[in-house]
Amino acid sequence: MWSRLDDRHRARSRNSALTGLLALLVTMWRGPGAVAQQSDADLAAAAQNPVAATYSLPFQNNVFGGAGPGHNAVGNVLNIQPVLPFTFGDWNVISRTIAPLIYVPGLVPGLPDNAGVPAGTNSVFGLGDINQTFYISPAASKGLIWGIGPSITLPTATSTEIGSGKLSMGPGAVALVMPKPWVIGILGRQLWSVAGPSSRKDVNQLLLQPFVNYNLPGGWYFVSSPILTAD
Repeated sequence: MWSRLDDRHRARSRNSALTGLLALLVTMWRGPGAVAQQSDADLAAAAQNPVAATYSLPFQNNVFGGAGPGHNAVGNVLNIQPVLPFTFGDWNVISRTIAPLIYVPGLVPGLPDNAGVPAGTNSVFGLGDINQTFYISPAASKGLIWGIGPSITLPTATSTEIGSGKLSMGPGAVALVMPKPWVIGILGRQLWSVAGPSSRKDVNQLLLQPFVNYNLPGGWYFVSSPILTAD
């Protein structure tokens, strides 16, 4: 008798535990979903801020054509851009890395960027020069958000055709405002070569990248982000 009652009691306990666990799982499933739905726009805006204290791994793919006179081939650059934030008191240090995977259909003899590269080079695919920038930014910025710090380009290219062959350094800076639903700003850096083969062209490169983002519900957004360079 005691054995049967004990078994029934255990069965009820198991059923109650399963019911409670099921309810907890349903609550957990609904809860984060609702929170995520509410924060999608905020997460998208944070990802668009180059100095946000947020871990991210953006991928940016750029397709270009018309390598030179009479050339209709198409090239491609895939930028892998991990972002790692570190906080020290009232300041953030944002590590932004750009590792480009480059496909070049062919190079035109005489282009200044290809000084020291043999003429008539065939198509090339590989890793380009990796750029590393550290932005120092106030942790509690309001209104105008800014960051400034050193930028370094390492001669990591797997082929001479897709790299400068030079170690280059210089300052990097970014400034932006985030009046909802907009994120508007500009990013820039100036690099000068400090070491590398004398046979390769010296680097003296300015890069400016204005960006405008318009955020929609659900984490979707429109973006315009042209890259302007001067050498």
